[in-house]
Amino acid sequence: MIYEGSSTSYTQPLTVGTKYKFRYAGLNDIDYSVDYSPVLITFGAKAPEQMMPPQTVISQLNVRIWWTEEAVLDSGGIPLNGYGLLIRSWTGQYLEAPTAHCNGLNQTLVSERQCFVPLSVLTSQPFLLSQGNLVAVKIQAINAIGASPYSNANIAGALIEIVPHWPAVAPMRDPTTLKDRLVINVTPITGTLTGGAAILSYEL
Repeated sequence: MIYEGSSTSYTQPLTVGTKYKFRYAGLNDIDYSVDYSPVLITFGAKAPEQMMPPQTVISQLNVRIWWTEEAVLDSGGIPLNGYGLLIRSWTGQYLEAPTAHCNGLNQTLVSERQCFVPLSVLTSQPFLLSQGNLVAVKIQAINAIGASPYSNANIAGALIEIVPHWPAVAPMRDPTTLKDRLVINVTPITGTLTGGAAILSYEL
């Protein structure tokens, strides 16, 4: 027994990171209640503090969302068991990251502190991001006590890339063409017509 009295509130000093179990019974002028309450399992800990913003970068056909261990400013005194991730949609609203690619409760994600979301997912419903849009993400840390507030979003990082735009100019016959040798020129695809990524080659 650690407490007996008439108050329904009790304060107990705890050792940070230690697991505790509590239950209670009531007493009247006859005797104690026939049994104890269900058990409360808790820790000498608190919910994590707000994290630093995550980072985003293009990785082949995906956006890599990642963060460092130092981004968790205070885990609350016990290990983290998950993360929550929100991605900004075309409306400016932050939506839950797709769990098929970025499940914050997956222990592989928890240990590696990263996930990969296909560009095709981010340019489709419900995100509908367009070429050049910043992939902005907020993150929260989760432990056995609760979740931190979401972080601020990253203000730099991955910009949405799509396939190159349709070439509007037909190929041209070069003046150096001979009767037995054809030289064809194409108009370079530049600027926003590249889809947001460098043109690697042309197919004629």
